[in-house]
Amino acid sequence: MMNESGNFQKDIDIIANNILTVIHSPIKILVEKNVEGIVSASILLKALLKKNVNFSLSFAKFLDDSIVKEVNLDPCKIVFLVGFNDDKLKLIEKKVFILSSSIVSLSEVISIKIDLPLPVISYLLAKQLDSSVEVSHLALLCNDNEILHDITKAALESKLISKFQGFKLFGSNTRQFHKVLEYSTDPFILGVSGSEDNSINLVKELGISSAEEGFSNMMSLDEEDISRLVSTLGIKIGIIKKEDIFLLNCEEANSPLADIGEFRQFLEACIAFDKPSVAVAKCLGSKEFKNRALEILKDYKLEIIRALNLFFIEADNVVSKGENFIMANFRDSINSELLEKIAFLICKNSMPEKRLLLMAYSSNKIKCCMPESSLDMNSSSLFSKFNIAYSKNNEICSFSFDMSEENDFMVAAMENLEKVKIEQVSPQKPL
Repeated sequence: MMNESGNFQKDIDIIANNILTVIHSPIKILVEKNVEGIVSASILLKALLKKNVNFSLSFAKFLDDSIVKEVNLDPCKIVFLVGFNDDKLKLIEKKVFILSSSIVSLSEVISIKIDLPLPVISYLLAKQLDSSVEVSHLALLCNDNEILHDITKAALESKLISKFQGFKLFGSNTRQFHKVLEYSTDPFILGVSGSEDNSINLVKELGISSAEEGFSNMMSLDEEDISRLVSTLGIKIGIIKKEDIFLLNCEEANSPLADIGEFRQFLEACIAFDKPSVAVAKCLGSKEFKNRALEILKDYKLEIIRALNLFFIEADNVVSKGENFIMANFRDSINSELLEKIAFLICKNSMPEKRLLLMAYSSNKIKCCMPESSLDMNSSSLFSKFNIAYSKNNEICSFSFDMSEENDFMVAAMENLEKVKIEQVSPQKPL
């Protein structure tokens, strides 16, 4: 039964009640390996754990024939799929519960078309499964502030989070100021980001530290300090304007992971470094991985900074330029899982005046990322030639092709990108 009536809460009630009738048996939970999938699964797991449900948990980036076969061979008769919305779902020969941002369904019982962030749907379902489960702080890890208004209110009332006026710069609410500069990628500060010594020297030059008091926390900066910072670094004042910041009360107050924004970056890091189990464990409140979690977050920031340094400072090693394009081939010098993030930060820190293409090795493939603004209607011929289909996230388009085609692709891509200046790119998108 496909329900498009709009009576969403009633539909959620029906699905929750039917789930309660099947979770007495062991279930297999397969989660799409991205931030939304991990957060949504963690929310659902909180409710299932309160019901003492016996489950196994695994992750996959996408459904392919091998994953479908694995699911079908699993002894569990019930499968929960979190985040997936794929034609291969119909090949699974078990009772299936599907939770995605576009559809929620339970085998032949009910199927609801929907358009909400996945963690929000999971939150509503979890609360229906067990009204006492405390998961509102996890739902806040998605980014739609308007939708999250009521959930934010619930999290504050339950004292799961705290709100105060702070800065949105990474680490600014929990770290010493020189560490904020050292790990800064948004903005990326040439010669400072990634260097503790240069960050310390800059703080001293700005007069924001003292031998007696040690290095200041950014929260202690006054208007004069901020003015000197903006002038020295040439950054926009809006970047360091105070705004509402939320802290997770389940984390230690001085931990970088207490800041919801930083916790989300930790989840991104777990995806990039293939540590989804650590991400779920932290979402479920485990203290066991405290140090490991901080190491993962630190490594993630430094890996991004290293890639940005390669692009902006050591460009001769990776960058090729034409009159109308910039192409950076990082080859195996970076983790290809970070390529979308790097493309996003390059565009946000310094929007290229030319069309941009980034490349990196990924197993036997080459992964590529381009800003949507660099795609012209003529790009479709390039994509067709190499049998490429792309996905889009945060206005960054990603695709891949066989490594054996690297040289042919680079020649064809340069020729294609050179044809049209970025300001003349057609708004039409390739097929």
